[in-house]
Amino acid sequence: MSSLNDKLTHIEEIVYLRGFSILAVIAIHTSGYFSKVSTPNLTVIINLVIGVFSHFAVPMFIFISGFVLSLKYRENIHKINFVKKRMKSIVPQYLIFSFVYLIMKEFHTLYASLLGLPSVSGVSERLSIGIILFKLLTGSSCFHLWFIILIIQFYLLYPFIIKVYTKYSQKNSIMLLMLIAYFTQVIWEIYILDLNNRASLNLQFINYIYLPSYTFYFIAGIYFSQHFEAIMSMISKYKINIVVLSIIIILTVVSSYLTFEIYYGSLNETHPYSSLILIFISPIYYSSICLILITIARKLTRQNTVYSVTIHRFGEYSFGIYLIHGVFLYCILALLNVFGVTPKSFIFYPLYTIMVTGLSYTSVCLLNRLPLGSYVIGQSRKSN
Repeated sequence: MSSLNDKLTHIEEIVYLRGFSILAVIAIHTSGYFSKVSTPNLTVIINLVIGVFSHFAVPMFIFISGFVLSLKYRENIHKINFVKKRMKSIVPQYLIFSFVYLIMKEFHTLYASLLGLPSVSGVSERLSIGIILFKLLTGSSCFHLWFIILIIQFYLLYPFIIKVYTKYSQKNSIMLLMLIAYFTQVIWEIYILDLNNRASLNLQFINYIYLPSYTFYFIAGIYFSQHFEAIMSMISKYKINIVVLSIIIILTVVSSYLTFEIYYGSLNETHPYSSLILIFISPIYYSSICLILITIARKLTRQNTVYSVTIHRFGEYSFGIYLIHGVFLYCILALLNVFGVTPKSFIFYPLYTIMVTGLSYTSVCLLNRLPLGSYVIGQSRKSN
């Protein structure tokens, strides 16, 4: 049986990467009100750039998951004990917040119906045991909880994934495995795109199999953890070249996204060819961002500034912040609307982001101090 190796070196960079990622998640959700672009202006462009750039968050979190799991569990894994241990670290919190969001939606629907307003989803939905079970199994109790289901899927398949990785590693064929993971991810994304374009309700459940869309990042995380010092040494040696190349890739992709957004009015309505291009280049794009952030994270480990401490703290509480920030997204949006601050005004976005970020972090810190707080928001990620 494999268990946590107490002698493993603590990789401090991982905590910073979690910090960057959770801030990016919040940025995605607070800048996402420009899904439709009518008249491009400075406010539109700024929020689109923030939104497009911040989408590295989920790939980065999956990269981190592969990295950390392969540090702790490499071989001779007792599958049942492994799954039980991982489920205990995530499922109780997931269930608690799933019910919190379901209750919030029910209260909003009741309030909206009394005032003759549309519900949260625009369609009134009566909850039944069947619907609740479906939402719990698919992560659809709230818009962001699908990610927890994605992590659970990786936990369930990790013993198989690491076994396959080990076989390819023994044959010195990891690059082949990376290519297989990349094309698996691309083909699956194309299949899902085609499925959604055809709106095939009979195959709707396929949309909730999230894992194939992130296989490449998970395998990359495993590879990075197995060769951490060698890769960090290479990054340090060729830092300028890597950063310049990554910036060129990032600027090219971001400008392409912006062009598609502005020309078509929404990324959801892009031409099929542009969608295919984005599917193929996204892994390269997100990998470029990851390389830059890893370089920054290494630098932050040697500092003790307000900035480094802040990013580290957000990294420690990233899981709890992810779970709870949806509550503040809804509540603060309603509050700002009461005071006449709407997404049409420039001040809305920085104000909304600061309030959601600050309240999410503060609430998790407070909950963490309670005797049973970890059962609600999870353990802090102070270590790998």
